[in-house]
Amino acid sequence: MTWTTKEVATLTGLTPRTLRHYDAIGLVCPSRAENDYRVYTQPNIERLQDVMFYRELGFSLHEIASILDDPDYNKLDALLKLRLALTERKQHINTILQTLNQTIQAHQQGVTMESKDMFNGFDASLHEEETQHTWGHTSAYKESSRRTQKYTPEDWQKIQQEHATLYDAFNTLKQNNTPPDDPRATRLALQHRELISNYFYTCTPEIHQGLALIYVQDERFQKNINTHGEELATYISQAITHLYQQTSK
Repeated sequence: MTWTTKEVATLTGLTPRTLRHYDAIGLVCPSRAENDYRVYTQPNIERLQDVMFYRELGFSLHEIASILDDPDYNKLDALLKLRLALTERKQHINTILQTLNQTIQAHQQGVTMESKDMFNGFDASLHEEETQHTWGHTSAYKESSRRTQKYTPEDWQKIQQEHATLYDAFNTLKQNNTPPDDPRATRLALQHRELISNYFYTCTPEIHQGLALIYVQDERFQKNINTHGEELATYISQAITHLYQQTSK
């Protein structure tokens, strides 16, 4: 049995343009019929399915071609590994979905979600590439990378808990209309610096003041911190800034 390009497009949901591209780069090359039309045979269809499995897992076309064209490629072994990877992804998505549902429920009920439950399922490594691109040349990043490689999942949970507790403490002051230059806010700002130094890198006053600027200039940092309280990133930034205004007097 054979299929035309149009039939394969209907079967897979891929566009004819995509199929022609796969043919052009040698990824999935249909056979030629007697009339010189492209037709897809059963092996072509099976290879295309393999391609789509790997694409679901985020592999690039170049990576997929390298895998499928490897002389040692074993179809069954590859499928079993794909099933394991997709099962792990399903479990990961289920955990993220549970965290999302808990967050929605907390908002609907007007209650504060337990900070220890707020980050269940998130993959911190997704943020690593951008962080390394931005900070990878600095000694602080290298120190942080060296130290964090040794951390266990339990260590990360403890670190996340301490950060959440500190942010919640900042937010309590803010909700009580405590000025960011209040001594209590200043003490929390100092704890913030100590927390970074304890777990990641030596956070000098200069680095700490730089973080204060990032917290209000970078929208991604703002969104992350503001999950603990409205406009909390600005409040923490102001408290950190005041810490060094005091020490410089």
